[in-house]
Amino acid sequence: VVANDFAAPEPRIRDLGPVEYPPHQWRPLTRAKVIVSAGRGVKDAEGFALVKQLAEKLGAELAGDQSARDSGWVDEAHQVGVTAQEVAPDLYLAVGLRGDTLHNAAIVGAKQVVAIHSNPDAPIFAVADYGVVADPKVILPKLITQVG
Repeated sequence: VVANDFAAPEPRIRDLGPVEYPPHQWRPLTRAKVIVSAGRGVKDAEGFALVKQLAEKLGAELAGDQSARDSGWVDEAHQVGVTAQEVAPDLYLAVGLRGDTLHNAAIVGAKQVVAIHSNPDAPIFAVADYGVVADPKVILPKLITQVG
């Protein structure tokens, strides 16, 4: 046995006690009455901010497709698609969503689908009750003004 002067290091973790934080303000998408959902067609974080603002004005749940999740705009709990959440709201507003087969199958239970996309040939228009062919970043500010 050899004696040494070893001293244990200071712990790296400190207990700061309980933290107070508000609960989540969202409902599961499967129970939402109105969903505003975004896709790659909103182009960037600025476009997504407009989608989020519209959702807040409508009192809607915010969602997105796989591309919105890949961009970090929504989490898994707010992704719409057959491999994520299948939804059946009273109103589904698809903004910048191309509408691939898996996404369109996940919204088949929606009572009304309104689509906004710049491409008139986007598959989302095949399942939409109403469609607007326009750049979402151009039309959303006008829509937000009318709603608010």
